[in-house]
Amino acid sequence: MADVAPEASARKTALVVDNTASGLFGSLPPGVTSALRAAQERGDSLVLVGVDGAGAPPSRTIALDPAPGSDSQASQRARALTLECVPTWARGDDLRPTGPGSRILSALGRAAEDQPETILVVSDGVSNSGEFDLNKQQFDVEPKGLADALRDANALSPALRGKKVVWAGLGDTSDEQRLPQSARTSLEKLWGAVLKAAGATVTFESEHAPSTTPAPPGLPSDPITVPAATEVRDGCATRVSIPSSLLFAADSADLQPEADGVLDPVVDQLQKDAEATAIVAGHTANYGDAGYRKDLSTRRAQAVVTALSARGVNTARLESVGYGAERPAVEEFVNGRHDTAAAARNRRVEIEIRPGGCTR
Repeated sequence: MADVAPEASARKTALVVDNTASGLFGSLPPGVTSALRAAQERGDSLVLVGVDGAGAPPSRTIALDPAPGSDSQASQRARALTLECVPTWARGDDLRPTGPGSRILSALGRAAEDQPETILVVSDGVSNSGEFDLNKQQFDVEPKGLADALRDANALSPALRGKKVVWAGLGDTSDEQRLPQSARTSLEKLWGAVLKAAGATVTFESEHAPSTTPAPPGLPSDPITVPAATEVRDGCATRVSIPSSLLFAADSADLQPEADGVLDPVVDQLQKDAEATAIVAGHTANYGDAGYRKDLSTRRAQAVVTALSARGVNTARLESVGYGAERPAVEEFVNGRHDTAAAARNRRVEIEIRPGGCTR
């Protein structure tokens, strides 16, 4: 089936498949399989494009209909076999990455160059190479700001304009690099904004593949910086710094469902010492309107106080304050350029826990 030459005049459907080490392997999601069956019925050829961290994205083109115009039993069987083979071809060695990281934008741009009717995507969406590097920008980066920066850097392929994208598997990372729900929610908003800025439309499929397996050994590294809280001693107090992406989606002051688990250590400390108090401070990156950022940081700090109170901590022991970008952890502007990695470190909630008797 792989040797059947596609007809030159056939319309095209593209399938971007992410075989990098951060994601899951296995069968294709049901929505993608259904879209491939419809493409076969139209007589489309299929452009398979892999995700890589170095060099040009690998690709190959196959005929989805190996016997166009024939209704024989053998032809029908050949069409069924072709669809059964697509997952094997999509996960084949020739579409494996050759360098570390995931340049997902490059793969999308390569797929769009063949002018397909639809671009199907099976990827965790964690782009960490090139201009779109979530290890630097983090998952709670402001979506429109990220999209504007990518457009200004000419990182968005003009071939994507007018294309229809159907994305499955967003956020489906390996167990070793599992993303919190807040990060998964942010991914959808980020890719939605980026593809909109590129002039494409995108639909995110909610159904996952019926079976998935870990990445095979030997793939180039594809690290994900999973957000994590840190705790340091500050005199007699303890300062807990929580990346905003662990608690909130981008531009939101609504706590994500997993926030309770993130706040558990804080609740434990406050419940063990009935005289302890806590100051909850919200901080944002230095991006956008200063008044809005101050308001967002204030609402986020208050949301954390409300959550601690709901867990049994007396509100008289809690204080909230929003600083916006007034107290950065690190400088965001170096030589007049905005450092997105520094901005990610500044988007945080800090909780200073003062035990009974601590008067600092």
